Amino acid sequence: MWLPYVYIVRNRLTKEFYIGMRSANKVVAEQDFGIKYFTSSKYVRKNFDDFDATILAYFVNQVSAFEYENNLIQQHWGDPLMINKHYQKSMSKFSMSGSKRRDLADFNRRTKSKPKENRIYQCRNCGNEVVKLEFCHHSPKEFYYCNASCRNKITLRPKFKKTLTNEKKYKETLCENCGKMYFKNISSKSKCCSMSCSMKIALKDGGHPAWNKGSANPLAAENGRKGSKKQSMTVKGRKRKYLENGKWTWEYPATSVTEQAGSISES
Repeated sequence: MWLPYVYIVRNRLTKEFYIGMRSANKVVAEQDFGIKYFTSSKYVRKNFDDFDATILAYFVNQVSAFEYENNLIQQHWGDPLMINKHYQKSMSKFSMSGSKRRDLADFNRRTKSKPKENRIYQCRNCGNEVVKLEFCHHSPKEFYYCNASCRNKITLRPKFKKTLTNEKKYKETLCENCGKMYFKNISSKSKCCSMSCSMKIALKDGGHPAWNKGSANPLAAENGRKGSKKQSMTVKGRKRKYLENGKWTWEYPATSVTEQAGSISES
């Protein structure tokens, strides 16, 4: 494996310079730079003969070369003579050939991601201890439940319901239908504990269920025939017919109606 290197090229006339890094070399840097590789800048490659090339340092791996290159660019950032237009804040976890690089992925995970820590929680219901990996900047959970079953056993207890009333978000209310006490949100306008109780109250107040609930529409067959007849009339095309008052309506071909009426009667 050939050592990666960091280089700098400087224009002889304008004194412009470009800083770069090379890690995909198949030979030593002296046989690669200026012979097979002419920087990654399009501007420098076209005018490479006008630049003086210098190899600054060699490195054991690509990560250290990348860090050194970016530190140099950051030090000269803002210099009008520098050709570099940007610098990377973190390395990609994919190499130039497209294969995944585990060393770069670990490097990004350590430097780019936010720090995490293992926190020990105790279930409020069963008392089991659970270790959770969480971000350090997130505040620890006040209450923790290992599963939904443990959470429901605690939240449905009368003592826990009293804490809801203390928070002034819920109040204990009497259902107008069944007479049971339930906790209602202050912003809610409901007077019943469930939807079934609300329906019963609505029926008592003079309401009635839908007339066609649970039964078929008796006009469904007739409406279907009318719709199919109208669609068949539009198969041959329809035109706009403008009236004397400026309005318009659809005009269907009269022949198609008679033809269809005759075919229906024959069948």
